Amino acid sequence: MNENTIIIHQTLHGYSNGHHLLESSVLLSDDSKRKMDILSDLSGTDAIDGFDFYYSGYLLENEKLVVLAKTWYAPEMSRPGCVWTHSLLIPIQAMTFCATNIDVLLTEFKRPSISESQTKYSESLVINRQETIVKKYDAKKIQYLIWVMIGQIPPNYVLAKDSEEFIKELLFIWFTCYSELSYDYSFITGTNFIKSDNNNLISLQFCSKQVRNKLSHSSNNITLMKSIDDVQKFPQWVINTQEILVNGEWSKFLAFKKLLCDGDLGEVSLASFIKLYSCFYNAKNSIDIYASLELIDKLFEKQRSIIGNKLLGLYLQGAFREWGAYTAYSNIVIATIKFNWVNVLPETLELLIQKGFSTDFIGSKKIVQYLVKIDNSPLQEKYLPIYASLLSPSSFESFSDMDYSVCNVLIAINSTLAECDAIWNQSRGFQHGILNSLQICKSQNRLDNKVLRIILDNSEFDFSNDIYNIWGEASISIFLEYLLGIEHLRHNDTSKMVELCKRYSYIAASLFEKDLKQFTNKQIFELMKIVNPFTDKLTSKRLISAYSLFDINGLSEYQRNEIADFYLPFIISSKDIFPYEIVSFAVTNVHERLAKLDYPEEKWAKLQKSLPSVTVFNQWDRCKRLRKAIKKKGYDIKQLNKYNDNELDIHLL
Repeated sequence: MNENTIIIHQTLHGYSNGHHLLESSVLLSDDSKRKMDILSDLSGTDAIDGFDFYYSGYLLENEKLVVLAKTWYAPEMSRPGCVWTHSLLIPIQAMTFCATNIDVLLTEFKRPSISESQTKYSESLVINRQETIVKKYDAKKIQYLIWVMIGQIPPNYVLAKDSEEFIKELLFIWFTCYSELSYDYSFITGTNFIKSDNNNLISLQFCSKQVRNKLSHSSNNITLMKSIDDVQKFPQWVINTQEILVNGEWSKFLAFKKLLCDGDLGEVSLASFIKLYSCFYNAKNSIDIYASLELIDKLFEKQRSIIGNKLLGLYLQGAFREWGAYTAYSNIVIATIKFNWVNVLPETLELLIQKGFSTDFIGSKKIVQYLVKIDNSPLQEKYLPIYASLLSPSSFESFSDMDYSVCNVLIAINSTLAECDAIWNQSRGFQHGILNSLQICKSQNRLDNKVLRIILDNSEFDFSNDIYNIWGEASISIFLEYLLGIEHLRHNDTSKMVELCKRYSYIAASLFEKDLKQFTNKQIFELMKIVNPFTDKLTSKRLISAYSLFDINGLSEYQRNEIADFYLPFIISSKDIFPYEIVSFAVTNVHERLAKLDYPEEKWAKLQKSLPSVTVFNQWDRCKRLRKAIKKKGYDIKQLNKYNDNELDIHLL
């Protein structure tokens, strides 16, 4: 036997002092002989129009042969009820061959006669593959028989107009699907009583309308199917199965089923697998894993975990390449969220999310939006960190759509996402919420200073205190850059920022002590306002060189006052001698304001601690204390010489 030829055996049964085997080309076991004697005998008592011959099909288990038989009523015999039955004994492994050579097989049936020799039935037959032609089967008959043979639990019987009405479609399904039908699936295309092999009813029996009522009362163990004419529409899985069979895709289905099946899946019906395959594969070079998992959840209640996880595992291993491509990875991620029986390793889940993110940006957005809003911490902890790690500040705006909850959660996981400029163009409340998320990151040492700069560059609101609460002292140097104008500050109110910098004035002092060539006069002036001249240490050399940069006479009164207030504490506390010009300017400026009671109290509270004490009755004279301090330092300021603080003025007597 080769792919174009098979050898099959044949038998002839008929009447000769009883119905029994007359000729055979093969030696059969006693069990097989008994079975064939029963099933080759008359199916009923009378021949009915259209059913004067019929076909049968069944299994000879001992020989692993499938019997396809044709039975004719034999009215020429003297004894009533006699029949001839010619049987073709087909190797099970040749069933697929037979599915494409039905017409050839049917022409092999020969009705014997009494007058002819019957020895030809004792020889085996050689069946040659017919030339390839497109088979045309009745679509509705195919669908009807799929619905009955695959979708229903046997035994069943159906109405037929005659014994040949369904034969070609029946044989096509039987030969093609034999290995997947219920074990020893058998049929008879014409009967007027319920046919059985001892206690085993024939799986599918066809009868005429005349005997329908009689059959319906003769057994409770067989089901009458709705007639083909009464069926308006078949389920989609039936239509899909027809396409699979007619288009020669059955072998691919079997390969799919074999991949999924193991010893634990014996209870799963063929129809269920066909439904799954129809959902899985649409014959357009693509497969649908999510829809398959969704169907498994509905269809395989007991085995869904086994089948579903095996399907997903096989897909991830590349076992389904011949069925086509699959790119809807986000849908698989959804399945792992939706169905708690789907199990994937953490590294596998991460790979799926990565592929989904790169191929389905919108789908990934929807998944994250769902996860953010559900009240399921384990799910969020499992999925959201992976998505957060895939995002960048540049992609964050389009991914999050600036949804407050999405931004908050993802930034709490990945603080670098706060570098997205668009965040800091939102409402004050929105931005404040993001700062709260950054506080979480800071507490876990997951925060970079770059985010701080992004906030100051873009936000029109002053969040100096919030920023300080998050970054602490690290924020001060950056604040100074913005206060000095080295970096552009979006908002105009710098009062809070200045106060925070004054808490760490030594940082400003260290900047002041550097080469002043890197700063403009305006920047130096801003540093002077922040440096604490009472506590910070600056060299007299740097102070003198800084003063030389200013055109004092060209400054505003406010600026002159600030510079004077800056220099005076250094002049009083320093061991070095400052140039007369600097001392004269600072002392006279402060002295004049003290005299006019125009010197700020908070500054005086600090200044007086470095001034000499006077008698309790002269405590009110702040100017005198300043003059006394300057004289003690050895400075002689001409403008102050008119004040004699030691001798009694004789002209006053």
